[in-house]
Amino acid sequence: MLSVKMAFIVKVFLAVCVQQIDASLGFRCCRKYMKGKLPFAIIKGYSVPAVTECVPSNFHTRKGNTCANPYLPWVMEYVERISGQMESRPTH
Repeated sequence: MLSVKMAFIVKVFLAVCVQQIDASLGFRCCRKYMKGKLPFAIIKGYSVPAVTECVPSNFHTRKGNTCANPYLPWVMEYVERISGQMESRPTH
């Protein structure tokens, strides 16, 4: 019985440590990709984590952020379109 309790305590400890490491590094990896295609009109921007373990594109909308598979054609197209819009904006 003691070994079951000890195993549980170790699992909880490791889970807390992993969350603290993610938070201290300033990023959160996506656990899942969104299903379906996001309408381009609702996207306000995007970000791609600099950390190589976190590959997904993160689209920013009015309702929050959503993770998308960066290898899907529509995701690549959206990133290019947004990047093009950012480059064509005048700077002050």
